[in-house]
Amino acid sequence: LSRSGRFQAAMSLKAVANLLMVTFPKMSRYRSGPGSAHTSADQTVTHDRTKQQFSVKMADSIEEAVLQYRYIGTKIVDLHSTSVPVTFRGKGIGGHLAEAALNFVVEEDLKMRISCWFVRKYVDDNPKPQYRERIVD
Repeated sequence: LSRSGRFQAAMSLKAVANLLMVTFPKMSRYRSGPGSAHTSADQTVTHDRTKQQFSVKMADSIEEAVLQYRYIGTKIVDLHSTSVPVTFRGKGIGGHLAEAALNFVVEEDLKMRISCWFVRKYVDDNPKPQYRERIVD
């Protein structure tokens, strides 16, 4: 390859690497794109950009917890619904979903409307400036 060809290949690999792996606190990895995942010690939060949702598949079950969002503007998302199966509530799964969605908003440099009461409570209980400064009404 020529020098410019090697440079373009290296930049392409770097761009792919940046899309695939970004570190978040309390989560060991984040990969963007369909089928991406946030992994904590005992749960994997998957981000499906096509369905516009974050989900956690429950171990040994067909059930999953889901946080849904939708774009309401070019750079604005509405975090509108969080659902955790009754048998898995109280285990921090909703918090992992909320954290993954909020970190997505920060990493993508988006603004957010929070229609979901659970995500609103999560932000109130975890008043990080990087989350609060992105809220629009």
